[in-house]
This record gives sequence, C-alpha cells and structure tokens, in this order.
Amino acid sequence: MSDKFAYVRRFAPYNWLIGTGDYTYKWDQLQQQEAIARLRSVHFGATGYIALLDRDGRALVSPVNKAVEGKLASEMPPVERAALEEMTASAKRGGGFINYQWPNPTTGKLETKTALVRIVEPRGWIVIATMFNAELQSALDAEIKIYEQGANQRSLNMVLAILGALSIALLGSLLFSRWSKQLFNNYHQQNLDQQSALLASEQKLAIILDSVEAFIYIKGMDYRYLYANRQVQALFGKPMNEIVGCGDEAFFNQETANNIRSNDRRA
Repeated sequence: MSDKFAYVRRFAPYNWLIGTGDYTYKWDQLQQQEAIARLRSVHFGATGYIALLDRDGRALVSPVNKAVEGKLASEMPPVERAALEEMTASAKRGGGFINYQWPNPTTGKLETKTALVRIVEPRGWIVIATMFNAELQSALDAEIKIYEQGANQRSLNMVLAILGALSIALLGSLLFSRWSKQLFNNYHQQNLDQQSALLASEQKLAIILDSVEAFIYIKGMDYRYLYANRQVQALFGKPMNEIVGCGDEAFFNQETANNIRSNDRRA
C-alpha cells in the first residue's frame, strides 16, 4: 500500500463519484531526480564538482566516476572505500573540511583532495564539494605571488571565491528545497481550483433542474430514485434525502407503482 492524497465528490443527479489524486511517493521521486540533476551539473575550476551519498553511504552522484554510482562504500575498491567511509563519518560528526586520497582520472595516480562535507535533511543526503589539492595549491600560489606584489584585496577575493565554490552546493540544496515547496503548493492549489470548479458545476446543474416547471427524476437500474427535482419533491411532500433510495411503492399504491414502472424508459 502507498500513501496518496485525493479529493472525491459525489455527483448526486447521476450518483457518480468524481475524484482526483496523486501518490506522495511519486512526488518525492520527482523532487529527488530534480535535485540530483541540479547537483550533477555543478562544476568549479578544472577538477571541482559535487558528489552525493545517501544516509547509508551509497553513491548517488559521482561525476568523474559514474561506475561507482549506486554502490555502497563496502562494494568499492579499497581507496574509494576508505574515502567514502571518512566522508560518512565526518558527516555524522556534523560535517566540515576533510583531506583524503583519490585516483586522478587523468593520470590514474593517487592524489590528495579537499572536500567540504555536510548532511542535508530531511532525506539525510551527504553533500560533498570536492577539488584536487594540486589545483587549489596552484591557485593559492598564484594569489600569494600577487599578494607579495601588493595586491592584498585580489588575494582575499580569490580565497573567498574558493570557499564560496565549496559551499555553493549546500546553498543550492537549501534554495531547491524552498523552490520545491512552492512548486508543491502551486500544484495543490491547482487541485483545489479544479475541485471548486467541479462543485460549482454540480450546483449550477441542480439549480437548472430545480427551476424547470416539469417533473424530473432519475432512477437506477433497480427503479429506485437517485435524484428528484423540486417539482417531484413537492409532489411527494418529502425532501431529497427521503426520496433517494426509495421505489414508487413508497409514495403510491402498488397498482399505481406498477403502472409507473411499466411506463419508465431506460436511457
């Protein structure tokens, strides 16, 4: 069984049940797919990117090595396993910066990387903004040289830019959470608007049928009343709720009831 939100109304003239709804898990899946696609597209510098693990340490996004996606740390080679276990442990401690070894996809050699690790709720995702130290160091060395030449402000800006790049995924996840909430509210409001329109249509039809100076009624296959307009209610001297579900014998003698039934025509 799956959770589902729905809205249902009974259309009395025809005894119809009209409803609309959607499964909550489908909405959650769409949100997750959108978030993963957005994080996968984030890159900074030549080697910087965003990786994503679930709360169990399973790799959800690994842009430079898609072969590990869908695998737990225990299913990976020793180097990758050690790195992911360190990331998971850091996230459980509250997150922060860590250094670890990772194969360089260009050279195949192990190199040191720096990553900023955070847990993002409510899904418990572990978001990792990571970059090889060699690229970080070259950028820092260049800025140090400029700093030594007197460009203090530019050096500070570069350091801030690097820290900002490592933090962008975390900020993006918060913005996406707000965006998805607004999207869900809009979707829910559309459902409410459709339901209001359906109710208004039902009420208009009832008004039209009641305003006609004719005896209008609807019966089911068992010849019991499903609907009776104002004229029929006045004839029987009963309100709608005391007419619906009854046969003609409740209002006429048996001979008259049989005669009425013989004259009824199915539509």
